[in-house]
Amino acid sequence: MPLLLLLLRVLLLAAGLAVSRGYPTAGAGEGSLYNSSMCQKSFACGGINIHYPFYLSSESKVVDGVAYSYCGYPGMAVLCDDSRANATATLQLAGGTNYTVHAIDYDNHTITLADADVLNGVCPMVRHNVNIPREAWLNFTPTGNSTISFFLDCSFTTNVTVAPLPPPELVPINCAGFERGRGSSFLATQLGAPDGNWTRACKEVYVAPVLTGEWLTSPDSRGRLGSGGYGDVLRRGFRLSWDPSAGPCFKCELSGGRCSYDQPGGFLGCLCSDGRVRNMDCGKNFSLVSSRTKRIVVTFGREIYIWLVE
Repeated sequence: MPLLLLLLRVLLLAAGLAVSRGYPTAGAGEGSLYNSSMCQKSFACGGINIHYPFYLSSESKVVDGVAYSYCGYPGMAVLCDDSRANATATLQLAGGTNYTVHAIDYDNHTITLADADVLNGVCPMVRHNVNIPREAWLNFTPTGNSTISFFLDCSFTTNVTVAPLPPPELVPINCAGFERGRGSSFLATQLGAPDGNWTRACKEVYVAPVLTGEWLTSPDSRGRLGSGGYGDVLRRGFRLSWDPSAGPCFKCELSGGRCSYDQPGGFLGCLCSDGRVRNMDCGKNFSLVSSRTKRIVVTFGREIYIWLVE
């Protein structure tokens, strides 16, 4: 047999074995490579176990040619501040506001956060509402959360033509360290927040989500809210959840992959355990025969080569 024909037959046989065994070959649509270190299993920060779909905010890599991409869900980057004796896990929501991570329940897909601004002091100031970024995969849980509304620097008078009267449901904030303008400040729980246009007497109004519980509903606890008890409730935090079945990630994770997104929250691909980035899922490339098996037939003179491929 001429040497050229012998070499051609060897190359055909090698190519067929590579395809049938699921090895990546040029032009086979296997996807680009990625740095698998970006999908590390887990890390501890402040006693909180952090892992996918959360990710370290500093762990961005190049994925499929896109810089600063990450392995995890949009809006779920965790900053771990280990510069102090007690490391703190922080998640940032809209407006650049930092929230301390109290707990993550991976089985029930929930995370408990507390506004970092209210963790210190007996009479903390609430300075903003809680807003979730539009691209984030986080939402308020349908149960388990309530609210406390804060009405700051209010000026009520007996002359209703100038300003309305304060509703009787309001709880005056008389905490010694609380200072917000020259007017009076009040709070109301979700069940006690009255309707009406009386809020125009207040310069600032904020609504803070809080966990439901006896610390909010019992008569004794409610009686202490205005004198600093509200701070204890705020420090307990509130709960957000995520839905793994939403979006393009579900199919990827069912196949054993992890999802990658760019900084604006666009889906880049499925990160597979073999170091490849695939379009939607990792597939099953290592089975020789299945319901999707196809035959590749190559004839070489009187010889026939048959490969079974997915």
